Amino acid sequence: MVRRIKEQRGPRPTIGGPRYLKDLEPQARRAEENEQLLSQQQFHDRHGVSDAAKIARAQAWAEWTNFSKHILKIDPDETILDLCRAPHKQAAAKLQYRKFLKHYIESSERQRPTLGLEGVVWVLTVTSATTVLDM
Repeated sequence: MVRRIKEQRGPRPTIGGPRYLKDLEPQARRAEENEQLLSQQQFHDRHGVSDAAKIARAQAWAEWTNFSKHILKIDPDETILDLCRAPHKQAAAKLQYRKFLKHYIESSERQRPTLGLEGVVWVLTVTSATTVLDM
């Protein structure tokens, strides 16, 4: 019975044999054509930065420069560059930037109206880690 099943299926094709290579030739040609088309095509950034995000980034940079110049008394550009440099400079730059983030969160407190007896309450406007990470 086993012999009969093998005879019905025919000989097993070998992987990597000539039959498979011939089958792959059209696919290889199509892949090369697609690669050439993609290399000629220019892609545009469809997910551009919104105007609100640009404004928020500009405000964050202005806050960073103001904090670093007036409170920490350091050069803001040099600190940002130190974050990209050797580890002995990164540690100090990270510490200064952490101070700024703490100040940024603490100073985000604003008054909001409430329906309670108080009339207004103080709330933090920075309420998520994503907001801090975007800084």
